Amino acid sequence: MFDKTMNEQDRHRIWLMDWACRDCIRAVYLFNSATGKGGEMWAFTQNCFGDIAAIEWCHIFNNYKDHTHFTQLFGRSDLPPTNGDFSLDAVRTRIWTAGGFTENTFSVFREEMRTFRDRWVAHRDATVKDIVFPNIDKAMSTCFEMRDVLREFVSDILTGCLNQKKMDLKYLLETYNNSFIRRQYEREASQLKRAQ
Repeated sequence: MFDKTMNEQDRHRIWLMDWACRDCIRAVYLFNSATGKGGEMWAFTQNCFGDIAAIEWCHIFNNYKDHTHFTQLFGRSDLPPTNGDFSLDAVRTRIWTAGGFTENTFSVFREEMRTFRDRWVAHRDATVKDIVFPNIDKAMSTCFEMRDVLREFVSDILTGCLNQKKMDLKYLLETYNNSFIRRQYEREASQLKRAQ
């Protein structure tokens, strides 16, 4: 199938979505490596990575009106026909399954992530006494799955495409797939874990 409908805005949206997913995943790996190291500097480092993970996750899964919310791509009626199922219901189900969610538990988790971001990361709510991070490992799982969805979608849509910018996006998603970034981020995390 040739590229029929991926316009520049969609190409850029997918690139930004993938970037946010990669940043969230990387931050979670580094958050986990800084956990339990002791000392104020490591607590600060851990908190910084947790904050980044929450912000980046919210770019994809929080505000439905955001340019990078996954429903801005997969919730549209003008998507071209594909070999795979990229309907909003199918994508949601994949995301929920990857994180171990049901529709209700995902809604609760989404609210936890948004509340954490709003009351602690983006603003300092004076009424918050104890900061509790949401389960950012679940956030990472949903981002890994979103990257798989994006890669499959782009590969399907751009088969036979000759547009260089669009082919660069396809190359990015296929070459820097989840196996690749998992290895890269595990290496970084192990380096951080060894740091004193």
